[in-house]
Amino acid sequence: MSGDLVLNDLATRPKDEERCEAVWDDLAGFVQYCDEHNMDDAQTACAVLFAEAIAEQMAHDKTTIGDVTFDLIAGHHHLNQFVSRRLLEQMEALEVIKPPTIMDRWTRKTKQQIARRTLWDLGSTSKEFLDLTYIRGYERVKRNAGPHAQASDSRDQHGDPNESIVHRYFVRAGELFYRHVRGYEDVRTYVRLGDLTDVDSSVANRRLDIVAYDANGNIIATAEAERHPVESTGVVRDAEAMALVPGDTDWIVYAKPQLNDLLDTLDQHLITRPDGIPGWSKRRTGKPDAMDRLRRIWNHPNGSIPRLESEIVTEVYSIDNLRALLKEHVPYIFDPVDPNGITWVEDGN
Repeated sequence: MSGDLVLNDLATRPKDEERCEAVWDDLAGFVQYCDEHNMDDAQTACAVLFAEAIAEQMAHDKTTIGDVTFDLIAGHHHLNQFVSRRLLEQMEALEVIKPPTIMDRWTRKTKQQIARRTLWDLGSTSKEFLDLTYIRGYERVKRNAGPHAQASDSRDQHGDPNESIVHRYFVRAGELFYRHVRGYEDVRTYVRLGDLTDVDSSVANRRLDIVAYDANGNIIATAEAERHPVESTGVVRDAEAMALVPGDTDWIVYAKPQLNDLLDTLDQHLITRPDGIPGWSKRRTGKPDAMDRLRRIWNHPNGSIPRLESEIVTEVYSIDNLRALLKEHVPYIFDPVDPNGITWVEDGN
């Protein structure tokens, strides 16, 4: 099947008017922008739906094209098959979409695949015309309010969810891991700390990426997706927030180097190290040693941070760890979708 036929197929797909109204702040402006940059009507229709689908996945985990639902966890390979390579290149050049980036310490690196899934992030052009308040999770945060939720000004409901497609993918993988591997039935994302427990107003509006509850409504685990683990301010802020609620404290990072960076940051900037317990050593940078050291500090009567309700780290997962565990327990969630006979080569396993 030629690229033009696939492109025209996407252009004629039924439009979701409710979604369109929700995700776009200025659709007419986006269409005009496409027209000014020599896109024909079919190409513009494809660009609208392409950006719209990614935006809805960032807001709500999944999107629909016609009658077919696409979960973010499966990646964006299916979107690529709806359009020609030439149009993909054109949308990338116009910053409608862009490849995802990961942080390698202080260096930003482009990665087209995350956990072996092809992903696209929203480019600066799309962000100019989309409703970023909706995409960044206001409705989701509101819906996932915990048992301590109080009526509040809508501005207090805005956290920092959906900062990028990589962060959103990490959170989705962690949410599905909690549901399908650990078996937690009630899992929520982007939950306000003040809705979970009685805390000082200075930290009440911090968000926890993932919170899991048992059948009685008690918190049994929290998790943070950490894209930049050497950035100590953000890591310490997230660790302190999770330590104020009970249950396991899990972290999700890109890969092993980021795992070691996270443990190093926690060791250097958060914990109180009692006498006799060594600090970080270049000879002992492996995860088992670092985790052992943190647990010994946690168990030491003089080693903790004030008001600590749980460990500052129970486990750290790379995104490939989570993908492998999900692939083992629920392999079907990675299956390629074949809408109306359009076929493609599945992403690599």
